[in-house]
Amino acid sequence: MSSLDDSRPEFPASEIISRIESGGPVILSNVTIAGDLDISAMYLPVQHSEEAADGMARLISARIDIRNCKFTGNVNFSGAVFQESVDLSGSLFCEEARFKGAIFLQDAGWEKAHFKRYATFRDARFQGDARFSGSKFSEIANFGAATFCGKSAFASAFFSELCTHFGGASFHNDADFTDSHFAGTANFIRCRFLSQSSFWQTEFGSEAIFEDTKFEGHSIFSAASFRGTADFRRAIFRDDANMEATCFSGYAIFLKAGFGGSANFSGSRFDKDASFEGAAFSSYARFSRAQLASCSYVEASFAGPAGFDAAKIAGQADFDKSQFLSEAIFTDAAFSSSALFLRSTFSGPAFFSEARFAGQAVFSGSVFKDDASFNSARLEGNAEFGSVRFDQDARFLGARFSGQADLTSAHFEKNLLLESTRISSMRMAEAEFSRSSRLSLRKSDFSRLEIGWSTIADLLLYDGAAYLSLVKNYRNLEWFEDADGCYYQYRRLSQSLKPLVQDGKLNWSKIFDIVGWISCGYGVRPAYTVLLSALFIIIFAALFQTWNGVAIEPLDWAIISAPSDSSQIIDPVLDPSWDQSHKLPFQDHLYFSTTTFLSRAPGKWYCVGPSRYAAMIEGILGWLLMALFLVTLGRKIIR
Repeated sequence: MSSLDDSRPEFPASEIISRIESGGPVILSNVTIAGDLDISAMYLPVQHSEEAADGMARLISARIDIRNCKFTGNVNFSGAVFQESVDLSGSLFCEEARFKGAIFLQDAGWEKAHFKRYATFRDARFQGDARFSGSKFSEIANFGAATFCGKSAFASAFFSELCTHFGGASFHNDADFTDSHFAGTANFIRCRFLSQSSFWQTEFGSEAIFEDTKFEGHSIFSAASFRGTADFRRAIFRDDANMEATCFSGYAIFLKAGFGGSANFSGSRFDKDASFEGAAFSSYARFSRAQLASCSYVEASFAGPAGFDAAKIAGQADFDKSQFLSEAIFTDAAFSSSALFLRSTFSGPAFFSEARFAGQAVFSGSVFKDDASFNSARLEGNAEFGSVRFDQDARFLGARFSGQADLTSAHFEKNLLLESTRISSMRMAEAEFSRSSRLSLRKSDFSRLEIGWSTIADLLLYDGAAYLSLVKNYRNLEWFEDADGCYYQYRRLSQSLKPLVQDGKLNWSKIFDIVGWISCGYGVRPAYTVLLSALFIIIFAALFQTWNGVAIEPLDWAIISAPSDSSQIIDPVLDPSWDQSHKLPFQDHLYFSTTTFLSRAPGKWYCVGPSRYAAMIEGILGWLLMALFLVTLGRKIIR
């Protein structure tokens, strides 16, 4: 800014007025202009103008070129129409400078000018370029409802802590506020930026209000600093909005803001609450590496990819009822407090891989229409997935659930992959799986998994260690029927994978597995033993009847001759003709077979012929199966 020496030669304001009235050029440099410079004291041609206070605009045909000068009095060109260029660069305005409703038909410049008192350009219209780069406003600067048809340059400008008002201004060409400084409130309410607008590295020391502002072109706020509240509620960004590496020290308000192009907040820092409730992102929304104190995206809509990868959110993150219509990328994101995704919709792939949830993670009622990936995610607090719907694969490979995980009434249309997952406690009561779903617990480590075996019996992919861990889990829960069912299926699948012949030799391991399956259901089905025992009893009874190998003493000992001749008595054990003349009904053979199986053959019943050997084998099988039944039954009872 110029600091002009008072020893500079004085030039009377009246002389400038005379030159303007005569239409001649006014060219001055490095002088002190003494007195007021007031257009109302000039005799100039007039024309009707609604912007002018008295309804009449005064036409100034002279070219004005007053550089590096000092205006000691008031400067008032309100309602003036400057037909030629105006250049007041480097000048110092000690009193008020009024250009309200002025019209600049050519370029107008105030580069490095210093306005020590109130400066107003309200309702002014700049047909050419408006240059205020490096200018300084020590008090209120009013550009309200001004129209900038050409390029407007406010780069490196300084605005005082009182107030800067651009409300309702319209920028039809590029607007450059690069590296400018607003010490007080910056009011851009309902402004229109029809071309590119740049606030790169701009510093807002107090409130910055862009409420209902429309950015039709590319808007740049990268590396800007908002020390007070940044209010962009209902702002419309029709082209790309670049806020990369921007610092929001106060509240950041983007309620119902609309982003037609990409919205880039990568690397930005939000020290207080950031509100994007109801915001609509039509293209890529980038919050990669952003640091947020707390944020709200309630009912926000992301039509393009939403990138929150490596973002760090210290406070609560609220995405309740948000709509992710494309990719949702939260890879390596860190949630230090609650992360709320209640009733959110993920239409594209959702990536939460390697994300860290230090607090509560709530996805209840959400819908994942594409793959959902939580691979290697760390959920350190409670994780709530109640009534969540996964239409595609739900991947939790390598994830860690340190708190309570609740998947009650969750619906899985495809696969649930919990491979290499560490689970402290997970509840999946009333979870639903489609017929095509599969559940994988390979290499997983879980302390408590509450899901009924009947729900996952047909879905669980085979892994021996996972099955055994699940059996142990059910026993710890005292869900013994589920434990038995799981163990039984584990042994069946394990048996099916073993070859009957291995390396040219009979695989006895498979043989023993088959015997264990048939005889007692691998020790968890005592009914199998009962059924097998009944089968053996019936088979041996049929054999006894076929061979006619059972005799009863003395009823079946026929006396051929007189009773006194004992030599004529038939011995059924020694006489081979016995089976030709004496037969018992099947029920008697069944009775004999049953008592023999129970090792309690009746005293006057005898086996004859080959039935003697069959009875011996049946007795041995009876002892073995009875012992096996008692062991299996006792195991189920004592637990």
